[in-house]
Amino acid sequence: MLPRPSFICIVRLLHVAFFAAYAATSGLFLAAAFAPKLLPGMEFVALVPFFSLLLVPIRNNRHLFLLGWVAGTAAFTFYLWWFFDFLPLDWAGIETYTFVLGAAVL
Repeated sequence: MLPRPSFICIVRLLHVAFFAAYAATSGLFLAAAFAPKLLPGMEFVALVPFFSLLLVPIRNNRHLFLLGWVAGTAAFTFYLWWFFDFLPLDWAGIETYTFVLGAAVL
């Protein structure tokens, strides 16, 4: 029989999920600063959640790396999305949405 997760484990999991969502929000704000929307000044708004994550005490460097990876993946997925909407791969027989979602998973 599997042991039941303790309350501390559940709190840690929610803690990590909150920070991952915060990092993803930072990545999406950063992606909104560039083409095709070009919202001027949004790159500085994107740094606010990311720098506020750095003020929270993190146990080790692995957590910082994972938060940066989540933010970068969110931004890169958005970049791929608009890029392949602008330059579709239909001529190669590849659906744009399938390709972007597959690249985001990798």
